[in-house]
Amino acid sequence: WFDRLDIEVYAPIFANRRWIGLLALGARLSGQRLNDADLITVSALANQTAVALENARLVENLLKLNNQLSQAYRDLDAARVTALYSADAVYGAPGGGGFSIGQGHIASSFGSFFDYVRADSGYLELRFRFVERFRSPTLASDAGYFWLRTVGRDSATTPGVGKFVTVMARDTSGRWRFI
Repeated sequence: WFDRLDIEVYAPIFANRRWIGLLALGARLSGQRLNDADLITVSALANQTAVALENARLVENLLKLNNQLSQAYRDLDAARVTALYSADAVYGAPGGGGFSIGQGHIASSFGSFFDYVRADSGYLELRFRFVERFRSPTLASDAGYFWLRTVGRDSATTPGVGKFVTVMARDTSGRWRFI
């Protein structure tokens, strides 16, 4: 079927010593044949096409890896919440959005917040000032004030300043969990 295309020049496209494509040029409209300088230009165009195709492949792979890494972070965040909070933990939503019970709401809220910070290539600064503390062999609580700041590539914001209360209890295996 190559004969039916009326192609005058074929230039292979190689990337990493693999044949990944073929640049095919038909005859000039003027009818003149391609000269040596034209063939050098075609070869350079094939090489640039190989670089562009390889870059596109690498970007696609990078995006896939980034998505996999983001999912791994979300899974890790959810695992942390599950490890730290009891199944019937009470969660007070930020901004007075009410209370919910269970690890799912906590994992979702923290996961969204961590995704926001990661998207800005940032990190968190978190400070506490404890006002009241209680400890016993099976129960512990803290109350005080927190200050939370996100620091990104181009900016720093203070999304949270407020009061906190935590209550932890030992579970049957002896691990401390938020309740």
